[in-house]
Amino acid sequence: MADPSHRTQRRAGISYQARLTNLVEPDEQRAAAETRIVWSVPRPAVADARVGWHRLNPKRLRIEFTDGSWLAFTVPIAEPGTPLREIAAALTGR
Repeated sequence: MADPSHRTQRRAGISYQARLTNLVEPDEQRAAAETRIVWSVPRPAVADARVGWHRLNPKRLRIEFTDGSWLAFTVPIAEPGTPLREIAAALTGR
């Protein structure tokens, strides 16, 4: 049996990327330097993730945790919901 202390633990996280106000698009190195993790949780703490309706917006990602807490994110109605569905699939394996 493998020793669990030698496994890499996967985490679910939320990052923040500062918007730049200059007129020139930043290169990848600068964008990466301005991105920071603002919250994370061990992946096994995620119980479920799904995209569904919230009021009149069908693009709400709800992430539920094993302790009963949850987070929800929506995107503007005009934006595609594909990124949210991809996140939910990655978190749940569905």
